[in-house]
Amino acid sequence: MTQETWTTNRVDTLKSCFEAGMSMREIAVRIGVSRNAVIGKVNRLKLKRIKVRSRSVDERRPRLRRRLLKSPPIASTIIEQTPTTEPIALEENFVIPQSKRVSLFELTEAICHWPIGTPGTDDFCFCGGHALTGLPYCARHSRLAYMPAADRRRPSGVSHH
Repeated sequence: MTQETWTTNRVDTLKSCFEAGMSMREIAVRIGVSRNAVIGKVNRLKLKRIKVRSRSVDERRPRLRRRLLKSPPIASTIIEQTPTTEPIALEENFVIPQSKRVSLFELTEAICHWPIGTPGTDDFCFCGGHALTGLPYCARHSRLAYMPAADRRRPSGVSHH
């Protein structure tokens, strides 16, 4: 004999919890079914939540615009702080001196977070160079990390004019 998943009692509980604003996970725990089962039943019952907005979309836009205008773009920050803006070749065999390398536990905001090696291996570490203000990498690694995709694909020394 099979037991019916969606009894009248469970459906009533689902509806009341849904109208009370409970999350799908909370409803599932209360009823004793999976979250996906609740989502499926809500869709089949065509239940809709009334969205209550504390502020209109128009009120939020200026705030977002102000926030975007306050912080300078990352690219200009890199250009201002790097001693040279010459392109850097993506050499695979670039070696960071052992004395500069740091472990995960030694990282601070002032240290370059560029990973070196394969995580989980004994030789895995981080660059350890001086990080640029407000960025996680040193000047060299910032130029690599924030390089436009087209420049990353282009071999060094080749220009498109």
